[in-house]
Amino acid sequence: MSTAAKPSSGPSPPAASSGRPDKFEETQFLRDLVNLRDTQEAIQGLSTWCIRNRRHAYKISRCWLKVARKVKAADQKITLFHLINDVVQHAKRKRIAEVLDKCQAVLKEAMTHFRQPEKVAAKVKRCLDIWEERQVFEAAFVQELRVALDDDGSKRASSASGGPASTAETTVMENFQPQQLCTQLKIMKALEDDTDYKLKTVREAEPALLDVDMEQIRQENLKDRQHGNDFIGDFEEGRKKMEQYVKAVEKEIAKRRQVIELLAQGRKYYESLNDEAEIVATVS
Repeated sequence: MSTAAKPSSGPSPPAASSGRPDKFEETQFLRDLVNLRDTQEAIQGLSTWCIRNRRHAYKISRCWLKVARKVKAADQKITLFHLINDVVQHAKRKRIAEVLDKCQAVLKEAMTHFRQPEKVAAKVKRCLDIWEERQVFEAAFVQELRVALDDDGSKRASSASGGPASTAETTVMENFQPQQLCTQLKIMKALEDDTDYKLKTVREAEPALLDVDMEQIRQENLKDRQHGNDFIGDFEEGRKKMEQYVKAVEKEIAKRRQVIELLAQGRKYYESLNDEAEIVATVS
């Protein structure tokens, strides 16, 4: 890879746009973000283009966030952050408030995607120090970004305000296996059939444990010792069937809870795949 771009000591000077069209077009911009090289020339060129298209600052910032959520390679994450670093410093120097505002609106949400690996977080922290030093953003907001970038801080923020998913949740989503969900659904169906069967045996038991009439039992089954002994045996057999039914219900409920959790994970997993497919479709 060519020499990587570093957090600049100041906003970049105007750079050539490498033939990039002046008109904003979302599909092309997503392609530019995905294919952006971590060189000073490439980053400054796209940064200058973003500033020139400031009237589309909202769409530009949302596209940047969409790609930041999905990229996996550390070098690609660093490149994306170097880009927004150049954009906001340039916007600060030029006093382009709409660009700063739209970038600020996505930065806090994006921080969770720059926590790992450590070399990415280190680059981001360096940029945050520069932003605070040069008052690109207010110090309080820069501190919020530091907290969001920190694992422990982001977990506290998430639990308190329903913010970005924790690292543990992200790991679960990344490790989700569709086949596991299918398997658990089959197991749940088998447990459901077993519960229905055991309920049927309880309903067919003599005496009928689900509709006990003590007066009728006394009259029909407790006439003498023999009838009494027979009733006790039948009742004990029915009690065992009832216990088996209750245990089957407990197993089914536990499995249903597990499946519900897997379904929730599956929803997030497939929503993530859908977002990735949209990016792939736009840059293909």
